[in-house]
Amino acid sequence: MGCNATGRVQILENHFCQQSIDIVGIQEARIPESQVKKGMHYKMIISGADKGTGGVQTWLAWHLNPCLLLVNAVSPRILIVVFCSGLHGANILVVNFHAHILDTPIDTVMAFYCELKQAYEEARRAFPDAYVVLTCDANAKVGSVASPSIGMCQPSIENENGIHFRTFLQDASLAAINTHFNIGHTWVGSR
Repeated sequence: MGCNATGRVQILENHFCQQSIDIVGIQEARIPESQVKKGMHYKMIISGADKGTGGVQTWLAWHLNPCLLLVNAVSPRILIVVFCSGLHGANILVVNFHAHILDTPIDTVMAFYCELKQAYEEARRAFPDAYVVLTCDANAKVGSVASPSIGMCQPSIENENGIHFRTFLQDASLAAINTHFNIGHTWVGSR
């Protein structure tokens, strides 16, 4: 869909705000340059697109009173944000990424996950007590392989991308919460 069209950002903001969503991860935003923008309901941290493709964004609800501590726009596919929530008096590390599709050469996929792991570990070392929120489009199917990181709620047959995603989660001691509980839709598409 992209967030570079007049009115789309406002529509998304209003929808997320009405749903009381405090932290939003957006992939394929296609904004050309990395920046921080002030929206009506959200502070928007943007990792710019590459020649019109990619670009991820992390939106933080204003009522959280977010104070940015770290912004690492690693690539058009990876954005690491650490902020202090004035509302909660706690640091929150947000990892937002858009993994490659299945047909991507394996060396590109491996380089992506290596870059993601390194960026996450650096942020974790700098903010070891931060709560972690993961927002992503992993382009993966998971659930058929037992793991503490992947639950058995609505499992799929794990695909190649699922292996890489599960491995990243395990190595980072993270869990895909939406696979442990039936929380309904975990993504919204434009089509």
